Amino acid sequence: MRKWIAAMLLVAVTGITAGGQQTGVRTRANMPVPPKPDEPVPAAAMRVYDLGDAAGHLNVGPLVSLISTSIRVPVTLVSDSIFAVMATPEEHAMVEHLVASLQEQRAAELYRVEVVAYDVSADRTPALGAPAQVEKPMVRVQHNLARARKTQFEATVRQTYIAEWQPVVSGNAVGYQPVVKTVSSGLDAVVVVAGSGEQLDLDVTGRISKADVKMVEQPLVSGANLTMGLPVTQERSVQARTRIRPGVLTVISVTESLGDAGSLVVAAKVDRAP
Repeated sequence: MRKWIAAMLLVAVTGITAGGQQTGVRTRANMPVPPKPDEPVPAAAMRVYDLGDAAGHLNVGPLVSLISTSIRVPVTLVSDSIFAVMATPEEHAMVEHLVASLQEQRAAELYRVEVVAYDVSADRTPALGAPAQVEKPMVRVQHNLARARKTQFEATVRQTYIAEWQPVVSGNAVGYQPVVKTVSSGLDAVVVVAGSGEQLDLDVTGRISKADVKMVEQPLVSGANLTMGLPVTQERSVQARTRIRPGVLTVISVTESLGDAGSLVVAAKVDRAP
């Protein structure tokens, strides 16, 4: 009897028959036949499920309700990521299958995330969570990413410069070999999307940098000068964890500008990927 209930739940929740075929409609042909109720009933036991990092994108509250109504077993929500189930071994197997199926479905969902950084004057600094008004972006980058998967966002400009001159001796002649290095400006961050529906959780952690290379003269013993670069780099960290509405470019971070005055604003928008 328990196996028959498990097969019924598999069809109802995932639309997959016992033979592995996908179907959106339960018909007499694909409904499992109930066995005779002559099997012994196993004893129920309490088991605690900790979804950990998966909790944010799996919505544990609705999942608990689904388990309670579908499998008809007592479920207790302990915290945002932990719940306890009193059930038989077969019912626990059904719970595990349901959780795994939902995790696979959610992991396959793709989102398009746009991150924008721009400067504003001090008197026009927006509030966190407000819709962003971008006039001249310093950085703009878009990526498609899977739900709850850490994705690297990088939009940088690299500038090369001569860091130093090394003497090279050949016979009685002395020359100089340039040592070239690179400095970067822009956004380098890790982005994670969780949540669902009309409220999505967005996590952005990284930095925004701006580098300038000042040209200086290096005097030689001979009296000549060689030009070399002196990099000057400014950097602001970005650590934002916020809930935003899909499709709305929202202010997620405000910090001191990389320029002379004003504020550096970071905004983000999340949409379902086409």
